[in-house]
Amino acid sequence: MVGISVVGEASRFVRAERAMARVSVQHESEDRAAAVEATAAVHAELTREAEAHVASGSASRWQTEQVWVSTVQRYLKDSDTSIPVQVARVSLSVRFSDWEALSDWVTRISARDAVSVDGIDWVLTEAKERAVLSAVRVDAVHDARARASAYAGAIGHERISLEAVYEPGLRPSGGEPGGSGMSPRMMKASFADAGASIELSPPELEVSASITADFVTT
Repeated sequence: MVGISVVGEASRFVRAERAMARVSVQHESEDRAAAVEATAAVHAELTREAEAHVASGSASRWQTEQVWVSTVQRYLKDSDTSIPVQVARVSLSVRFSDWEALSDWVTRISARDAVSVDGIDWVLTEAKERAVLSAVRVDAVHDARARASAYAGAIGHERISLEAVYEPGLRPSGGEPGGSGMSPRMMKASFADAGASIELSPPELEVSASITADFVTT
């Protein structure tokens, strides 16, 4: 009887199903109230549009994520003198499932003053991610068994028996592979030249799993 410990790894590529558009609005002014008012006005426009996308079914939800108001020092041009400037910033995200609506909205808001498109995060639905992860974990166990069988054959043993399977962080001796999940879980947008608009299309996301397993030859 010979003990064999191996790593089992597997991955699958799945087309993204949802896109989280991250947007922010920022205004600067010598007057704090003016900076806040200008930022709030643009934010209100964006939230109305986000609500319309949710109502139409092209987006599933939206949320305001951060509000930031602060005083910063700005240096005058060609001078060592600085002056206080009031900065107001707010960010929001909209979760889209309609790529045409997403592309159109990103194109339009990108042209507005004080608006920044901070990125597009591509993800799977929770149900899809669970299903794919489950399948990939099974693949990882099959990979571990195939590796152990190959090692056993190389040392003259025909049969192996599984003793233990460890997820990352659970093997007592440590020295384990990275883990399982989306790799990367979120990806930036891919842009294509489409003339007057920004065309966005979902990338393929890699779903991966790694385990360690102990076998013995029989």
